[in-house]
Amino acid sequence: MHTPGVYLPKDIHFKLEDIPHHPEPLGVLVVNPAFFAIIDVKNPYMEGKEGHVNHQKVMEQWQALYDLYLKWVDEDELESLSELEGVTGCEDMVFCANQSLPWTKDGEKVVVLSNMRYPSRQKEVPAFEEFYTYLGYKIYKLNTTDLLEGNGDFIIHPGKNLFWAGYGHRTGLEGIKEAAGYLGATVIPLKLVSEYFYHLDTCFVPLSEDTVMLCEEAFDEESLSAIKKIFKNVIPIDRTEAVNTFCLNATGLRLKSGKKVAIIQRGSESTNKILRDNGYEVYEVETGEFMKSGGSVFCMKMMHF
Repeated sequence: MHTPGVYLPKDIHFKLEDIPHHPEPLGVLVVNPAFFAIIDVKNPYMEGKEGHVNHQKVMEQWQALYDLYLKWVDEDELESLSELEGVTGCEDMVFCANQSLPWTKDGEKVVVLSNMRYPSRQKEVPAFEEFYTYLGYKIYKLNTTDLLEGNGDFIIHPGKNLFWAGYGHRTGLEGIKEAAGYLGATVIPLKLVSEYFYHLDTCFVPLSEDTVMLCEEAFDEESLSAIKKIFKNVIPIDRTEAVNTFCLNATGLRLKSGKKVAIIQRGSESTNKILRDNGYEVYEVETGEFMKSGGSVFCMKMMHF
Protein backbone atom coordinates (compact mmCIF):
# COMPACT_ATOMS: atom_id res chain seq x y z
CA MET A 1 0.00 0.00 0.00
CA HIS A 2 1.36 3.41 -0.96
CA THR A 3 2.11 5.86 1.86
CA PRO A 4 1.57 9.60 1.24
CA GLY A 5 4.57 11.85 1.78
CA VAL A 6 7.39 13.60 -0.04
CA TYR A 7 9.26 11.53 -2.61
CA LEU A 8 12.41 12.96 -4.15
CA PRO A 9 13.02 11.82 -7.75
CA LYS A 10 15.46 9.12 -6.63
CA ASP A 11 12.85 7.71 -4.23
CA ILE A 12 10.06 7.15 -6.76
CA HIS A 13 9.44 3.43 -6.77
CA PHE A 14 5.67 3.60 -7.06
CA LYS A 15 3.40 3.77 -10.10
CA LEU A 16 0.67 6.27 -10.80
CA GLU A 17 -2.00 3.62 -10.26
CA ASP A 18 -0.72 3.23 -6.66
CA ILE A 19 -1.91 6.78 -5.88
CA PRO A 20 -5.56 6.98 -4.80
CA HIS A 21 -8.10 9.09 -6.65
CA HIS A 22 -8.81 12.60 -5.38
CA PRO A 23 -11.49 14.99 -6.69
CA GLU A 24 -10.37 18.29 -8.15
CA PRO A 25 -11.68 21.60 -6.81
CA LEU A 26 -14.46 23.37 -8.72
CA GLY A 27 -14.72 26.63 -6.78
CA VAL A 28 -12.90 29.69 -8.14
CA LEU A 29 -11.41 32.55 -6.12
CA VAL A 30 -10.18 35.75 -7.76
CA VAL A 31 -8.90 39.05 -6.40
CA ASN A 32 -9.91 42.41 -7.82
CA PRO A 33 -6.81 44.20 -9.20
CA ALA A 34 -7.81 47.68 -8.01
CA PHE A 35 -4.36 48.19 -6.44
CA PHE A 36 -2.31 46.29 -9.05
CA ALA A 37 0.97 48.04 -9.85
CA ILE A 38 4.62 47.35 -10.58
CA ILE A 39 6.78 49.13 -8.03
CA ASP A 40 9.86 46.87 -7.79
CA VAL A 41 11.51 43.87 -9.47
CA LYS A 42 10.73 40.39 -8.11
CA ASN A 43 11.37 38.45 -11.34
CA PRO A 44 12.99 39.10 -14.76
CA TYR A 45 9.70 40.03 -16.41
CA MET A 46 9.35 43.07 -14.14
CA GLU A 47 12.67 44.66 -15.08
CA GLY A 48 12.11 48.10 -16.57
CA LYS A 49 8.34 47.86 -16.09
CA GLU A 50 8.05 49.84 -12.86
CA GLY A 51 5.21 52.33 -13.23
CA HIS A 52 4.31 51.08 -16.71
CA VAL A 53 0.82 49.72 -16.16
CA ASN A 54 -2.30 50.82 -18.03
CA HIS A 55 -4.95 50.54 -15.34
CA GLN A 56 -7.88 50.68 -17.74
CA LYS A 57 -6.46 47.70 -19.61
CA VAL A 58 -5.78 45.95 -16.29
CA MET A 59 -9.45 46.12 -15.35
CA GLU A 60 -10.67 45.15 -18.85
CA GLN A 61 -8.36 42.12 -19.02
CA TRP A 62 -9.26 40.96 -15.53
CA GLN A 63 -12.99 41.41 -16.20
CA ALA A 64 -12.81 39.22 -19.32
CA LEU A 65 -11.25 36.42 -17.26
CA TYR A 66 -13.82 36.90 -14.50
CA ASP A 67 -16.65 36.72 -17.04
CA LEU A 68 -15.42 33.34 -18.32
CA TYR A 69 -15.56 31.83 -14.84
CA LEU A 70 -18.95 33.45 -14.24
CA LYS A 71 -20.28 31.91 -17.47
CA TRP A 72 -19.33 28.42 -16.27
CA VAL A 73 -20.84 29.02 -12.83
CA ASP A 74 -24.08 30.19 -14.49
CA GLU A 75 -24.06 27.03 -16.62
CA ASP A 76 -23.56 24.93 -13.44
CA GLU A 77 -20.19 23.73 -14.74
CA LEU A 78 -18.28 25.24 -11.79
CA GLU A 79 -19.49 25.36 -8.20
CA SER A 80 -18.79 28.97 -7.29
CA LEU A 81 -16.97 32.20 -8.07
CA SER A 82 -15.74 34.31 -5.15
CA GLU A 83 -14.06 37.71 -5.36
CA LEU A 84 -11.83 39.27 -2.73
CA GLU A 85 -11.20 42.98 -2.75
CA GLY A 86 -7.60 44.03 -3.19
CA VAL A 87 -5.76 45.55 -0.23
CA THR A 88 -3.93 48.87 -0.30
CA GLY A 89 -0.18 48.25 -0.44
CA CYS A 90 -0.62 44.70 -1.80
CA GLU A 91 0.05 45.41 -5.45
CA ASP A 92 0.56 41.71 -6.38
CA MET A 93 -2.50 40.32 -4.61
CA VAL A 94 -4.34 39.71 -7.92
CA PHE A 95 -1.99 36.73 -8.38
CA CYS A 96 -4.07 34.70 -5.95
CA ALA A 97 -2.61 31.28 -6.76
CA ASN A 98 0.28 32.03 -4.40
CA GLN A 99 -1.03 32.77 -0.91
CA SER A 100 -2.56 29.41 -0.02
CA LEU A 101 -2.79 25.70 -0.71
CA PRO A 102 -6.31 24.27 -0.25
CA TRP A 103 -7.11 20.55 -0.37
CA THR A 104 -9.24 17.90 1.32
CA LYS A 105 -7.86 15.28 3.69
CA ASP A 106 -10.04 12.43 4.99
CA GLY A 107 -13.13 14.38 3.92
CA GLU A 108 -12.10 17.56 5.74
CA LYS A 109 -11.28 20.83 3.97
CA VAL A 110 -7.73 21.91 4.87
CA VAL A 111 -5.55 24.78 3.73
CA VAL A 112 -1.87 25.54 4.21
CA LEU A 113 -1.15 29.27 4.25
CA SER A 114 1.92 30.46 2.40
CA ASN A 115 5.17 31.77 3.82
CA MET A 116 6.01 34.14 0.99
CA ARG A 117 9.44 35.29 -0.02
CA TYR A 118 8.81 39.03 -0.30
CA PRO A 119 7.58 41.12 2.66
CA SER A 120 5.13 43.03 0.45
CA ARG A 121 3.46 39.74 -0.48
CA GLN A 122 3.41 38.40 3.07
CA LYS A 123 0.86 41.13 3.80
CA GLU A 124 -1.59 39.47 1.40
CA VAL A 125 -2.01 36.24 3.36
CA PRO A 126 -4.36 37.38 6.20
CA ALA A 127 -7.18 38.16 3.74
CA PHE A 128 -6.99 34.58 2.47
CA GLU A 129 -6.97 33.17 5.99
CA GLU A 130 -10.20 35.06 6.63
CA PHE A 131 -11.74 33.67 3.41
CA TYR A 132 -10.90 30.05 4.26
CA THR A 133 -12.07 30.47 7.84
CA TYR A 134 -15.44 31.62 6.50
CA LEU A 135 -15.62 28.49 4.30
CA GLY A 136 -14.89 26.21 7.27
CA TYR A 137 -11.38 25.09 6.34
CA LYS A 138 -8.92 23.79 8.91
CA ILE A 139 -6.08 26.32 8.75
CA TYR A 140 -2.40 25.32 8.87
CA LYS A 141 0.56 27.69 9.14
CA LEU A 142 4.14 26.55 8.69
CA ASN A 143 6.30 26.03 11.76
CA THR A 144 9.40 26.03 9.59
CA THR A 145 10.77 29.38 8.45
CA ASP A 146 11.20 27.93 4.96
CA LEU A 147 9.38 29.44 1.98
CA LEU A 148 6.11 28.21 0.51
CA GLU A 149 4.13 29.93 -2.24
CA GLY A 150 0.96 27.90 -2.49
CA ASN A 151 -0.57 26.72 -5.73
CA GLY A 152 2.05 28.67 -7.67
CA ASP A 153 4.49 25.89 -6.82
CA PHE A 154 2.11 23.02 -5.97
CA ILE A 155 0.40 21.69 -9.10
CA ILE A 156 -2.30 19.00 -8.79
CA HIS A 157 -1.86 15.79 -10.74
CA PRO A 158 -5.26 15.37 -12.43
CA GLY A 159 -7.57 13.05 -10.53
CA LYS A 160 -4.95 11.93 -8.00
CA ASN A 161 -3.96 12.62 -4.39
CA LEU A 162 -0.65 13.83 -5.78
CA PHE A 163 1.09 17.18 -6.13
CA TRP A 164 4.13 18.21 -8.12
CA ALA A 165 6.02 20.87 -6.14
CA GLY A 166 8.53 23.32 -7.60
CA TYR A 167 11.35 24.55 -5.39
CA GLY A 168 14.48 26.65 -5.70
CA HIS A 169 13.13 30.20 -6.05
CA ARG A 170 9.95 30.86 -4.05
CA THR A 171 9.39 27.55 -2.24
CA GLY A 172 11.86 25.43 -0.26
CA LEU A 173 12.14 21.70 0.41
CA GLU A 174 11.43 22.04 4.13
CA GLY A 175 8.29 24.02 3.36
CA ILE A 176 7.22 21.29 0.92
CA LYS A 177 7.78 18.55 3.50
CA GLU A 178 5.74 20.27 6.20
CA ALA A 179 2.91 21.16 3.82
CA ALA A 180 2.73 17.58 2.52
CA GLY A 181 1.97 16.33 6.03
CA TYR A 182 -0.95 18.71 6.42
CA LEU A 183 -2.33 17.81 3.00
CA GLY A 184 -2.08 14.05 3.46
CA ALA A 185 -0.93 13.79 -0.16
CA THR A 186 1.97 12.38 -2.11
CA VAL A 187 4.28 15.21 -3.22
CA ILE A 188 7.10 15.02 -5.77
CA PRO A 189 9.53 17.98 -5.57
CA LEU A 190 10.95 19.35 -8.83
CA LYS A 191 14.00 21.63 -8.82
CA LEU A 192 13.53 24.83 -10.83
CA VAL A 193 16.79 26.10 -12.32
CA SER A 194 15.84 29.16 -14.42
CA GLU A 195 14.92 32.56 -13.03
CA TYR A 196 12.34 32.90 -15.83
CA PHE A 197 10.47 29.91 -14.42
CA TYR A 198 10.41 31.00 -10.79
CA HIS A 199 7.14 29.18 -10.00
CA LEU A 200 6.12 25.74 -11.24
CA ASP A 201 2.96 27.22 -12.73
CA THR A 202 5.07 29.05 -15.33
CA CYS A 203 6.51 25.90 -16.90
CA PHE A 204 4.41 22.79 -16.15
CA VAL A 205 0.83 22.00 -17.24
CA PRO A 206 -0.64 18.51 -16.66
CA LEU A 207 -3.23 17.80 -19.36
CA SER A 208 -4.46 14.43 -18.09
CA GLU A 209 -3.36 11.63 -15.76
CA ASP A 210 -0.75 10.52 -18.29
CA THR A 211 0.15 13.68 -20.27
CA VAL A 212 2.00 16.88 -19.34
CA MET A 213 3.38 19.79 -21.33
CA LEU A 214 6.40 21.62 -19.98
CA CYS A 215 9.54 23.59 -20.70
CA GLU A 216 12.46 21.22 -20.20
CA GLU A 217 14.94 24.05 -19.56
CA ALA A 218 13.06 24.93 -16.37
CA PHE A 219 14.17 21.74 -14.57
CA ASP A 220 17.30 19.87 -13.61
CA GLU A 221 17.88 16.42 -15.12
CA GLU A 222 16.82 14.52 -12.00
CA SER A 223 13.49 16.32 -11.93
CA LEU A 224 12.88 15.64 -15.62
CA SER A 225 13.55 11.95 -15.00
CA ALA A 226 10.94 11.94 -12.22
CA ILE A 227 8.35 13.52 -14.49
CA LYS A 228 9.03 10.91 -17.17
CA LYS A 229 8.64 8.09 -14.63
CA ILE A 230 5.06 9.12 -13.91
CA PHE A 231 3.75 10.68 -17.13
CA LYS A 232 3.57 8.47 -20.22
CA ASN A 233 3.51 11.48 -22.54
CA VAL A 234 5.79 14.49 -21.94
CA ILE A 235 5.27 17.29 -24.49
CA PRO A 236 8.13 19.83 -24.61
CA ILE A 237 7.31 23.49 -25.24
CA ASP A 238 9.94 25.79 -26.72
CA ARG A 239 11.54 28.03 -24.09
CA THR A 240 11.13 31.18 -26.18
CA GLU A 241 7.43 30.52 -26.63
CA ALA A 242 6.98 29.80 -22.94
CA VAL A 243 8.75 33.02 -21.92
CA ASN A 244 7.18 35.30 -24.54
CA THR A 245 3.58 34.07 -24.41
CA PHE A 246 3.21 32.60 -20.89
CA CYS A 247 1.54 29.63 -22.60
CA LEU A 248 2.60 27.35 -19.72
CA ASN A 249 0.67 29.53 -17.29
CA ALA A 250 -2.52 28.25 -18.89
CA THR A 251 -5.38 26.94 -16.76
CA GLY A 252 -6.89 23.58 -17.64
CA LEU A 253 -10.23 22.70 -16.03
CA ARG A 254 -12.40 19.60 -16.04
CA LEU A 255 -15.94 20.90 -15.64
CA LYS A 256 -18.85 19.16 -13.94
CA SER A 257 -20.11 17.78 -17.25
CA GLY A 258 -16.72 16.24 -17.98
CA LYS A 259 -15.90 18.80 -20.66
CA LYS A 260 -12.30 19.99 -20.61
CA VAL A 261 -11.61 23.71 -21.09
CA ALA A 262 -8.37 25.66 -21.14
CA ILE A 263 -7.82 29.38 -20.67
CA ILE A 264 -4.60 30.72 -22.17
CA GLN A 265 -2.93 33.98 -23.05
CA ARG A 266 -3.65 34.95 -26.64
CA GLY A 267 -1.15 34.14 -29.38
CA SER A 268 0.37 30.69 -28.78
CA GLU A 269 -0.91 28.69 -31.74
CA SER A 270 1.29 25.61 -31.29
CA THR A 271 0.29 25.27 -27.64
CA ASN A 272 -3.36 25.83 -28.53
CA LYS A 273 -3.11 22.92 -30.98
CA ILE A 274 -1.63 20.67 -28.27
CA LEU A 275 -4.49 21.58 -25.96
CA ARG A 276 -7.10 20.85 -28.64
CA ASP A 277 -5.40 17.59 -29.57
CA ASN A 278 -5.73 16.60 -25.91
CA GLY A 279 -9.45 17.25 -25.82
CA TYR A 280 -9.58 20.83 -24.54
CA GLU A 281 -11.84 23.59 -25.74
CA VAL A 282 -9.49 26.59 -25.82
CA TYR A 283 -10.40 30.09 -24.67
CA GLU A 284 -7.83 32.77 -25.45
CA VAL A 285 -7.70 35.91 -23.30
CA GLU A 286 -5.45 38.95 -23.13
CA THR A 287 -3.32 39.33 -19.97
CA GLY A 288 -0.55 41.56 -21.32
CA GLU A 289 -0.67 44.04 -18.44
CA PHE A 290 -0.26 41.24 -15.90
CA MET A 291 2.52 39.59 -17.89
CA LYS A 292 4.59 42.72 -17.25
CA SER A 293 4.61 41.57 -13.63
CA GLY A 294 5.44 37.95 -14.48
CA GLY A 295 1.98 36.39 -14.27
CA SER A 296 -0.92 35.34 -16.45
CA VAL A 297 -4.02 33.15 -16.38
CA PHE A 298 -3.06 30.43 -13.87
CA CYS A 299 -1.62 32.97 -11.43
CA MET A 300 -4.86 34.98 -11.41
CA LYS A 301 -7.16 32.43 -9.77
CA MET A 302 -7.26 29.89 -6.95
CA MET A 303 -9.30 26.72 -7.26
CA HIS A 304 -10.79 25.60 -3.95
CA PHE A 305 -13.35 23.20 -2.48
